[in-house]
Amino acid sequence: MKESAKYKHSSYTPAKQMVWRKSITSHMAICKAIWEKYPKWKLSYRIFDLFAGPGIDPDGQMGSWRIALDIYDNDPIDRFRLELYECDPVQLDCLKRSIPDQHKRKIGVKPYDHRYLDVIYPDRLLSKSVYGIQYHDPSNADLSISTMKRLHTCYPHVDIMVNLAFATMKRIDKAPHANLDYSIDEIMEVKKRWFIREPMGKHQWSMLMGTDWDTPEAFASWEYVGWAHTASALGIEWLDRCRLTVKERIHNGQPSLF
Repeated sequence: MKESAKYKHSSYTPAKQMVWRKSITSHMAICKAIWEKYPKWKLSYRIFDLFAGPGIDPDGQMGSWRIALDIYDNDPIDRFRLELYECDPVQLDCLKRSIPDQHKRKIGVKPYDHRYLDVIYPDRLLSKSVYGIQYHDPSNADLSISTMKRLHTCYPHVDIMVNLAFATMKRIDKAPHANLDYSIDEIMEVKKRWFIREPMGKHQWSMLMGTDWDTPEAFASWEYVGWAHTASALGIEWLDRCRLTVKERIHNGQPSLF
């Protein structure tokens, strides 16, 4: 497991955090509407942050789980919980010390190792009363498809959000001794419906969001915050930019956009 602490925050980080805030705000609102419609179901909302970090960026800005907690504080949702994982021991120690005292009962903190997660989330565990997001922002650490699938098997109503530098993925994949353990197609096999954000910068940072919900109208607000369905014309274009190199796009008769 590579150390996530070695990753340096880029100019893309503020934009990523803004997208995360808007997306989680919208996602929680959708789930709250379900809670209100079916109060007897006792549904819960859980965020699995697999590469949580200490919660505060070097520039003093909130990280992913602190943003989620801030959203909850301003507009609470019943039975809310954060499950935080971190692979780097130093960052894990910082994470443990940064948990607000008033929220310690709502937050779990554990070391991240996909072999460990396969044990604590066995196949026999199945909970359809849990909604939420499993969030993967691996930076230069490893993205584990097995963990993604494991959590999906245990919590089928928990959606998936992945943040990746797709130019880096393509460069590693094309290397003579490639050691990339995942692909876009493998990621998108886990859920039925996917959304994508426009890739940004030379590293082509982008996000994928997967769900099994069969109510597309519930995600109408997602287009407002910059997501496109991967089956739409815009989504197909963005997905091709993430999948293909410049040479491959030119070979396919598509213009080079970067």
